[in-house]
Amino acid sequence: MPKEEAFLEFNRDEIFKNLIAAEGHLRNMAGEKYEAEHFSCVVKHLADAESHADEAISHSLTVRGDEESKYFMALRDRIRNLRKKIQTNHLKVKDAVREVREIRRFFESFNKPFNTEACVSCELTRYEPPRTTTENPSAEEKKPLYVASYTKNTDRKMAWKDTGIIVGGQHIGKGITLATDYVDAQLGKTGAPLQERPSVWINVAGGVALVLIPRLLKRLSPTTDMLMTIIGGYMTTKAWDYVQEYIAGGAVAVAEAVRVAPTIPTVTQPITPTAPAPTF
Repeated sequence: MPKEEAFLEFNRDEIFKNLIAAEGHLRNMAGEKYEAEHFSCVVKHLADAESHADEAISHSLTVRGDEESKYFMALRDRIRNLRKKIQTNHLKVKDAVREVREIRRFFESFNKPFNTEACVSCELTRYEPPRTTTENPSAEEKKPLYVASYTKNTDRKMAWKDTGIIVGGQHIGKGITLATDYVDAQLGKTGAPLQERPSVWINVAGGVALVLIPRLLKRLSPTTDMLMTIIGGYMTTKAWDYVQEYIAGGAVAVAEAVRVAPTIPTVTQPITPTAPAPTF
């Protein structure tokens, strides 16, 4: 193995181990009232992971190229930002756990051998956290909509990030459908048969493509995956408008055909008067 590649592999191992260690320390901290110095061990692991990410920038540039080097640069910056927030006491334990996990998932997204998301055991138990004796077994648990924001140490509510992605994605989808209507108007296709309108093909085919692409590309981040799926799903709902328009158009055509159908005049036979019977 070339020297630079061996160094890069060492950096990856150390980043992974330190992120796991930092998460483990945070998960073992009960409660919320901590001062910055109480996180000293977590800071130590994050600083070590940050330094290895810094080294991996140059090593990956030599071995893998510019793209992977930029990933390690973004990783280093995310670890550094988290470390600074912990050192300045600007983060609660549960938020720190969530951020460490998000950073680890980002690292795993471009380092497949370290991807813990593929664990079959975790997949089977991901949405069923163990209940404590204080929980009401009959109460409906609030599970996060998207797995990327879920940790068993957080309150089980949808994260603000997920909420923003869902709402924002729907608004983007709506904007795209309005833009396609504008394209139809500019091309003089408004009111044209469905198969002749660009908007139909953009909304239906484009929406399906946006839903399928994240299923086929493995290197997309969870955020991008979720956003593309929501936008594409919203665009495909225009299919119902097209079906409704098609049915309504057929009904109008039938009604128009009935209205203009020629009427056949009714021919009546004249009544011939009957001569009175002769009298004798």
